[in-house]
Amino acid sequence: MLRAVALSLVLAATAACSAAEDKAADNDDPRAVYAAKYQDKILPNLKLADVNGDAADMVGADYDGKKPLIVNLWATWCTPCVKEMPSLYKLQQSGKAYVVAVTTDRMQDRITTFLSEHNLKDLNVRWDRGSKTLREAGFAVPALPVTFILTPAKDGGYMVRSTEMGEREWDHPTMWEKIVKVTGE
Repeated sequence: MLRAVALSLVLAATAACSAAEDKAADNDDPRAVYAAKYQDKILPNLKLADVNGDAADMVGADYDGKKPLIVNLWATWCTPCVKEMPSLYKLQQSGKAYVVAVTTDRMQDRITTFLSEHNLKDLNVRWDRGSKTLREAGFAVPALPVTFILTPAKDGGYMVRSTEMGEREWDHPTMWEKIVKVTGE
């Protein structure tokens, strides 16, 4: 009898802890709250700069809207950003998605040096010095890296379909499956 009561208490406590963890994951995880904030929000085609400091649209005229749009916010000093950059570059090179890597660095020379040292000279990079333009557009980020998976919006700009916070393996098959699922490609 005592064993049955003890077992019942253990099972009840386990179920309560599990339910509490699920609730926290759904409601209290700052990443989930942040991601939900931007779901279906329109990101305009911001006026940023290229790696040379010249004015450039965030999304170039060569984007035809037929592929998923991946906008990755990163910085050269951000360790997780640096770790995920090769996989983001591979995704761009695969041609499956249109990738824009928006750096928030404050110093231009760090960007060009980073791209050269990491063999990423062909990466489609835009520069938003200190995230000023993103903040003004209502897309302030609490940490880096943050990546928006988007599709063209009917009235211009791009609709956020998913917000990924933290390092990802962008060229991994399961990540591609997620991109396809959220964009309907």
